[in-house]
Amino acid sequence: YAGFLDTMDESQRFFMILPLIHSEEITDHEMAYYLVGKYLKDHPGIDDIKKFWKDHTKAIRKFHRYPHRNKILGRQSTPEEIEYLDEPNSSW
Repeated sequence: YAGFLDTMDESQRFFMILPLIHSEEITDHEMAYYLVGKYLKDHPGIDDIKKFWKDHTKAIRKFHRYPHRNKILGRQSTPEEIEYLDEPNSSW
C-alpha cells in the first residue's frame, strides 16, 4: 500500500479496503483489519463495519471459504456448511 491510501479520503479508503474482506484468504482478512484500524477508525459506521466483517471472517476461520459460494463455484458443501447456511448472517 506504500502510502497510497494516505492520499485518499475516508470513503475512498473504505472502497479500496472492502475487497479484502471478500477474499477467502485469511491473510487478506488480517490485512483488512489492520488497514481498518489504521485508516477507518474514525469512520461514522465503524461499529457496523467491524460487525459485518467479523461475520465474514468467522466463516473463513471455520471453513477456509465462504460456504454460500459453493454452489456457484461447483464446490460440494459439507453437512456443517449446510447447517451454517441456515444461521442468520451466514451469507451476504
